[in-house]
Order: sequence, then C-alpha cells, then structure tokens
Amino acid sequence: MSQQTPARSRDLFDFSQWPIVVARMPGFQEFRMDDWTGGFEDVLARQESFVIVLELEEFLKDPRESAEEKKKGALWMKRHRASYRKWCRGNVYVVADPDRRAAVLAETSKQGKAFGFPFLAGADLDEALAIARRLLQ
Repeated sequence: MSQQTPARSRDLFDFSQWPIVVARMPGFQEFRMDDWTGGFEDVLARQESFVIVLELEEFLKDPRESAEEKKKGALWMKRHRASYRKWCRGNVYVVADPDRRAAVLAETSKQGKAFGFPFLAGADLDEALAIARRLLQ
C-alpha cells in the first residue's frame, strides 16, 4: 500500500492473495469512507486485473452510513469508475445467511450490469475465493 493510504485501510484490505483482494467492510461505528477508498486506490494503482472479495458480515449488522460518507463514496466512484471497470473482473461478497446473501445479490444486480462484471456471493470465505479464482480464469 502506498504511504499516502490511510493507515486504517491496511486493516481492511488483504493483498496476500493478489490478484484476489479480500476486503473487510466494517460496521457503521467503524466505517470511514476515506479508509475504504484509500484501499481501493491501492488496488487500482496496480493496473492489473483483480477480483475483490468483500466480507460483509460486520457491515450487514448495521449498514448505515452518514450522508457525508455516502457522498464521498459516490464522488470517489465517479472519478475512478473507468479504471474500476477496466481492471475489476468481479465483486464477490461473503454473506453466511442465505436470505441475506440473496438480498445482497438482488440489491447489487443492477450494479453488475452497470459495471459490466459480475457481482456474486459465497456463504464463506473459501467459497468466495473459489468464485473469485473462476472469475480470473
């Protein structure tokens, strides 16, 4: 990660399985958009194909974000959308509960169409990593 990346991003993003990146999306009390986007900037800076595996369990317990945090995220994506679309081969969510997993997939199906790559989900990290490996083939 770059030295300009917020230190907290290092706690959220694991690059040890590159080109699969495992990211832990924190719950409301911990969530800061600058930490989140800082980690994604490091992913995009590599300018290589990747799949992001997002662990959502903490976030789904309390998925609120402030209007300010949502605005920061939307502005970041607006600036980085082309690069994200170019390099990302898919988003894979880790959601243990089958009903919640189905809800996440229903909610993100439009995003997958807009970005041009799949938004999928697994019940646990092992399943999500297997999906990510398939997406990279």
